Amino acid sequence: MKTHTLARLAVLALLLHTAPQAFGFGAGANNFANATDISDGSLFSGSTNLTAYTVEANEPGHRNGGGTGAGRSAWWTYTAPESGFLTIDTLRGRVGTNPVFDTLLGVYTGAALNALTRVAHSDDWGSTPYNGTTVTSRVTFYALAGTTYHIAVDAYQASEITATAFNVVLSLRLLPLRKQTRNAYINIENNPDYCGGLTYTTTGTGAFSGKLSLGSKVFPLAGIFGVDGYATISLVRPVAKGATPLPPITLILDGCLGGQTFIYIPEVNEFDFDTPEKAVFNPVTDNFLDGYYTGGFVMDGSGRGIITCTLKPTGALTGSFLLPDGVSVPFSTVINTITPGVEYRAYIFKSLSVGKGFLTASIRFTEAGDLDTLSGHVDYIRPSPKPGVIFYVGGYGGTALINGKTYPKPTAGQRVLGFLNGSNGNGTLILADENGELGGDVNEVLNLTTSNKFSFTSASRKPVLTLNPATGLVTGSIIAPPLKKRTLKGVIYRNGGTILLEGYVTGSAKNLYMRVDP
Repeated sequence: MKTHTLARLAVLALLLHTAPQAFGFGAGANNFANATDISDGSLFSGSTNLTAYTVEANEPGHRNGGGTGAGRSAWWTYTAPESGFLTIDTLRGRVGTNPVFDTLLGVYTGAALNALTRVAHSDDWGSTPYNGTTVTSRVTFYALAGTTYHIAVDAYQASEITATAFNVVLSLRLLPLRKQTRNAYINIENNPDYCGGLTYTTTGTGAFSGKLSLGSKVFPLAGIFGVDGYATISLVRPVAKGATPLPPITLILDGCLGGQTFIYIPEVNEFDFDTPEKAVFNPVTDNFLDGYYTGGFVMDGSGRGIITCTLKPTGALTGSFLLPDGVSVPFSTVINTITPGVEYRAYIFKSLSVGKGFLTASIRFTEAGDLDTLSGHVDYIRPSPKPGVIFYVGGYGGTALINGKTYPKPTAGQRVLGFLNGSNGNGTLILADENGELGGDVNEVLNLTTSNKFSFTSASRKPVLTLNPATGLVTGSIIAPPLKKRTLKGVIYRNGGTILLEGYVTGSAKNLYMRVDP
């Protein structure tokens, strides 16, 4: 366990903001007239060298009483996208190179230097239990949607700027005061006890409630965000009567735009993860991603898995994973906004095998015209079976990348997705002999008609393959010793510009790779 971890978490929560996109800096770029606009979310600046600037005519003093500081002020502008508590500070500069420690910060409204109204100002931010006296600056105020704020940063006095102390970094965070739901999934070291999900909903007053799931345990959450957008929660972990108590789990929620969540579990350590906002769509106009999707993935080097799902115009998502070992995991969730109008993600957590296994997944939907893209990854752990069972005797699991796209239903007289059109419907069913139990790869010549029916040239192994044109799912069977009959399961999907039919054939020790090639 690291020492002083809680203190480090709190400092991280103050200094390491999300959406690490640097906004404007450089000589002459940040005077009042051409100040860099930073109106795109929770951001921080690059290191800004104050020696590049001088005080301007009619510029107000940025000290508490209006006095002039070092006379090296740099300016930015920010237009609030929505109303909420806006926190601006220079704390991040303390951990950068050549920092100015003693700063001034002023925030104003108005269109000209001689006609500004001061909204907020800061000299010394005060003391903290982690940093002692803090002479960097921080302000928090209620920002109004559509209002443009002018932000000035200067050193407290000229002597603060030296050959080794000249840079400042400006951080900006907005806590929206409205109802919103945040979601996340958690996978810590592929340990079933530390995999789960987080969801919480805020109100227009900054209060929130929700739950944290870890393994088979659920912890309710409730509280109020501070004006800086953070809320720290300690969660008591139940133990059996008479057992040694477990230290609590600590969560630091960040409710600002683009905020993350920090979690500290003493026996495991600290982690942070994205907590994006649940997407809110107008079902009539925002229908650019809705539809039915098919996809596939490769796990453990060879095992083929399947995903099918339906995304509704409301953002509700339902679907199912068919894992390479034959386990089916249905899911129902929502999608969350990553880049509005472009990228959205769904997070899934399922506790399996009575808490000894799990599935977590991050599914990404990307707008791409008529064929929207399905991607992401899935993590799966299945424990070892009971003694004497030879099917996946060591258990099963791994991480896999998901690939797929929307699946349009075919019109009459057309093969699904145009599969095998280039070979006039002719192809080969291939079963890969990965562990030697087939006595070599199995190949069966087939044809797919324009009515989406499979037929086989040979009947010696009694191959059967049936395609459901509405779903892209394929099922079937084949005789292949030493088993009398093996089941085939697969799906037709797009991987980039390639159309694939992949899945598995049941085996005695493990399922084997199945595909159809032209």
